[in-house]
Amino acid sequence: MSNNVSHTHFLQRSTYTNIALLHHCTSLTSLTALTSLTALTALTALTALTALTALTALTALTAWHWEQWVPEVQ
Repeated sequence: MSNNVSHTHFLQRSTYTNIALLHHCTSLTSLTALTSLTALTALTALTALTALTALTALTALTAWHWEQWVPEVQ
């Protein structure tokens, strides 16, 4: 009887350990996914902002250059 109780106790502890480990891994996976998504969103926003800034600057420079060097058509 004592052997069965020990074996059952071991299985219960093993099950609790596995559940705790699964919970930890799930939390870690969720945190990793959230971190990756946040980083990707920030990188995408930064890339879009950089491209928009460069495009705006290029447009302004082109307009200025056009006004400086191309005579107005009368």
